[in-house]
Amino acid sequence: MNIRFSDKTDVPQLKHIWKVCFGDSDDYINMFFQHLYTPGQTVVACSGETAIGVVYLLKASLLHRDFLYGYAIGVLPEFRGNSVCQKMLEFIREEAKQKNILFGLHPANDKLFSFYKRIGLEEMYCLKTIDASHFNGCASFNMSDISAHDYFHLREQAFAPLVSWDEKMLAYMITEARSTGGFAKKILIDGRERILLGRVYDKTVFVKETTMSDEEIKTGSQFLKQYFYAEKIIYTLPEISELNGKTDTTILGFDSDRHGIYMNLFLD
Repeated sequence: MNIRFSDKTDVPQLKHIWKVCFGDSDDYINMFFQHLYTPGQTVVACSGETAIGVVYLLKASLLHRDFLYGYAIGVLPEFRGNSVCQKMLEFIREEAKQKNILFGLHPANDKLFSFYKRIGLEEMYCLKTIDASHFNGCASFNMSDISAHDYFHLREQAFAPLVSWDEKMLAYMITEARSTGGFAKKILIDGRERILLGRVYDKTVFVKETTMSDEEIKTGSQFLKQYFYAEKIIYTLPEISELNGKTDTTILGFDSDRHGIYMNLFLD
């Protein structure tokens, strides 16, 4: 088995791995390769000339240090059980160590969480999930679609320290959210601009990211439920939020636990 960085001739095989592993539509896969695929940030496992596994590394930063996020990690079913994923991550670990780069990933489920910890990844960053459906405040506010430029600046001002996505990456995330039925909004609360990104599913508003304060969540969640014709509203918030909720480790990587660092909007 050979582990290496990708080149553009791998693309047809990489799209095949994506299709087999995740089952997404061709349009979605093509959108990713058009906007985010970078050969030198894509690690491929090969058996002979055939690509059998892949890790896409999406670039972010933390306190002026490069951060690579492992995304869409896939191994063809017939090659699983041969430590392919572990060997790709070991390759990435060595690259990160040599270049002083941080690395992290978001396990898609508890089984993968246990697997990644078993092969040596450590718990890094946390987020809190809170159910705000019971808040009955009466505040209302103006809402409008938000540009990636505005989203970037409002996000950078609100969260510190944070793993920062650049404007291009945020533009992709916003486009992806809207193309899959989600929303990305700017809201105005008593003259203060806030961001709100999420989706509505099964009569529930799932807010993946917001810069609303705890108090604004208490007073504004009823309005948001009504605005989106929903019965429930669930927020993902920084772990420092004082609202009652469940705090979980959401990022594993090659660094030790670092409380207080905010990382969200990882593609999952």
